Amino acid sequence: MTVEEELKLVEKAKKNIQYFDKIYDYYFYRILKFCVNKVSSSEIAEDITSRVFLSAVEKIIDFDTSKNIRFGSWLYRNANNKIIDYYRKNARTSWFDIEDESVVPDEEQDDHEKELTLKFKQKKLSLVISTLNARYQKIISLRFYSDLDIDEIAEEMNLNNSNVSVLLHRALKALQKKYLEMYPDSESF
Repeated sequence: MTVEEELKLVEKAKKNIQYFDKIYDYYFYRILKFCVNKVSSSEIAEDITSRVFLSAVEKIIDFDTSKNIRFGSWLYRNANNKIIDYYRKNARTSWFDIEDESVVPDEEQDDHEKELTLKFKQKKLSLVISTLNARYQKIISLRFYSDLDIDEIAEEMNLNNSNVSVLLHRALKALQKKYLEMYPDSESF
């Protein structure tokens, strides 16, 4: 969806909320993936995503389309703020508790064990990402968890496309370095 199409939908949704369905359909899964990446539970991510869209419906009338900024950028900011609020309220110190499941694979892995192994690797990766600076965390999350392209990331982070590419490259290098520091015996990198 182009910026122009999105802003036209926002204007229509201001007059008739049924048009919001298209915005919801376009962004729901992206916002949910963004939230799942940031919190330790899919239920919490779903709850935060629901609150983001409820807030969007309530405040869409105030959204200024004349600034030519994607409504999706507002949704991501809102989601990020709600995630921060969640952690403040729950006084969490990290994104993930890596020891919440015993997921050490043994010699003979069935499908369930493979799934647990994958979950374990994802948690390790998420733990490493959480140690990076906030800017690196955000760009990695937008690119790989929210599936945004370079143009969309540039708009969301108020950068030009070449700066996004450079920042993403640096973030991935930092991620690789930190991962190898934390898990030197890992075969992932």
